Amino acid sequence: MNLVVVESPAKAKTINKYLGDNYLVLASYGHIRDLPSKNGSVDPDNNFKMEWEVDNFSKKYLKEITDAAKISSKIILATDPDREGEAIAWHVKEFLNEKKLIKGKQVERVVFNEITKKAVIHGIENPRQIEPLLVDAYMARRALDYLVGFNISPILWTKLPGSKSAGRVQSVALKLITEREHEIELFNPEEFWTLSIQFNDGGKKSLLASITQLNDKKIEKFSFKNKVEVNKAMDEVKSKKFQINDISSKVVNRNPSGPFTTSTLQQVSSGRLGYGASRTMQIAQKLYQGIEIDGETIGLITYMRTDGTNLSTDAIDTFRKYIKTEFGEEYVPNDPVSYSGKKAKNAQEAHEAIRPTDIMRAPDLVKKYLSPDQNKLYDLIWSRALSSQMKPALFDRNTITIISDDSGTICKTSGSVIKFDGFLKVMSDNKKDEDEAILPEMKKGPVNIEALLDEQHFTQHPPRYSEASLVKKLEELGIGRPSTYASIISVISTRGYAESINKRFHPTDRGKLISAFLEKLFSKYVDYSFTAELENQLDDITTGKKEWIKVLEMFWKDFNQNVSNVKEKRTREVLDLLNDSLGSLIFERDKDGNINRQCKLCDSGSLSLKNSFRGGAFIGCSNYPDCKFTRPLSKAKAATQSQLTEPKLIGKHENGMICILKMEDMVPTYNMRKLMK
Repeated sequence: MNLVVVESPAKAKTINKYLGDNYLVLASYGHIRDLPSKNGSVDPDNNFKMEWEVDNFSKKYLKEITDAAKISSKIILATDPDREGEAIAWHVKEFLNEKKLIKGKQVERVVFNEITKKAVIHGIENPRQIEPLLVDAYMARRALDYLVGFNISPILWTKLPGSKSAGRVQSVALKLITEREHEIELFNPEEFWTLSIQFNDGGKKSLLASITQLNDKKIEKFSFKNKVEVNKAMDEVKSKKFQINDISSKVVNRNPSGPFTTSTLQQVSSGRLGYGASRTMQIAQKLYQGIEIDGETIGLITYMRTDGTNLSTDAIDTFRKYIKTEFGEEYVPNDPVSYSGKKAKNAQEAHEAIRPTDIMRAPDLVKKYLSPDQNKLYDLIWSRALSSQMKPALFDRNTITIISDDSGTICKTSGSVIKFDGFLKVMSDNKKDEDEAILPEMKKGPVNIEALLDEQHFTQHPPRYSEASLVKKLEELGIGRPSTYASIISVISTRGYAESINKRFHPTDRGKLISAFLEKLFSKYVDYSFTAELENQLDDITTGKKEWIKVLEMFWKDFNQNVSNVKEKRTREVLDLLNDSLGSLIFERDKDGNINRQCKLCDSGSLSLKNSFRGGAFIGCSNYPDCKFTRPLSKAKAATQSQLTEPKLIGKHENGMICILKMEDMVPTYNMRKLMK
């Protein structure tokens, strides 16, 4: 008998059907071992030796694997074709070796990019050995994450009670969210106006055009800063005569997007389907592992953790045949379309892009076998992959230029009409509607001003990150890897560092505090460039350019010294540093623009950052307990909540007037004795 080990029971069930009675396929249920949460699990003084521990969950399934290994002539490790899959295979082999179950047996490593019978059989027939460089990269990444988390987190627990943890990439993602929030808090909107003209040709035809030049001056965004300026421009325009000077038309192409990578799938799924990164990956995992169709379990998509944008030659050939048959030869490009991505540095990036395993399984044909969520995601993957090999869409883009008699004022309007739908036949485009605006058929010659349309605007602060935009930004910066983004986002949310409101991330006060703490005291290790460079070094391990021990040694030397320095600081010293770091964001300014930390309740105390285990960060008075003034960290939140807690007169006493405070949602704790005087 041959033992095959995979990660998941769903994958085991599918592969078992393909391989027959001579094979027993068992699941490890993910990683079987991990680093225990205790000191010494990684020993920097002993070449970063790691102490692995089997968790209780895995013991039951490991017993099944060890029992089967005893009676098997061959052990085949068929875990996923990426770094984590390689690591799981290595852990299983090491565990069986420690149990002395490897000796005399053939141990093979098998990978396949899709779970179809053809791919599985091909993988079994073409085994290899475990790739040591991929394992080294995994070891380095796991050690780094442990050393960062296990050294910074205890400091957080001591200096900022109630904080839960810090992570190597998680903390950098949180920094992005908090920095964006700081930009928003400091943002001052600017007013500007736009001016458009509704023209007609004296008959029934009219069009709306924007002014691009007025009295020989180019119109910019802030050309009209207020109503007075736009009114002046309107008066000048009214006195002018206009005519259509030019009508131009040109054909423009819109090319299809490449097939999905992990990152782009998460981004588009979020924008179009409203699925978060975790939900997207869970659905994709099921589509990859297999769906039961007419009694047979079939993997519908290729492996969904990939940075690659290439498609196999076989897949492209079948796509081109399908396009020709279903839509016509005019939709097939002369040559296959290739999408160049970044140079592959590891096995994960060398994978194909995400595509359907069989393009003939159109979404409509498999819809009845899928849940609504699965069907929507499969449709998205199928359409994107197929459309990537179709011809571009063609648009007739028309531009009408209207000029004043003195040639000093110019107005323009544009619109596009679809000429050939190309890839849009399969993959709808978000820009489609705006580009299909149709201009009326006009001729050169005089036109009349029908109406002047002015509109007030204000500049908008940068948008808060959504899951999609955060994933995109992390990828742009080269921080983390797409396969880890879902878990990073999940950790930030579940630990209360940010909350999702209307699908946008708002950092909590605790999240702001932790981010400021790390920026002030561990600035190097939340620096975007440093983190991205460290990711590059980890990728270089997979190609043999760097040794994993050397990478860890270089990191640990400075990091350990940084940790020692921070440990020596008193909690009050840390909070004072954060007072300075967050000063403009958490304290008010006086009329001269200077930060004002004077307590408004007792007048003699100084406001300062404080922290509590249960409530988190807040602003309190230095005269506590005599003065019990407190407010939230956020100035905006403090202003909102203080309005809800204004003292309200509800009656009079013979000795004077008594004020009773509304207590619901109260944040400031007023010194009642002072108020009653």
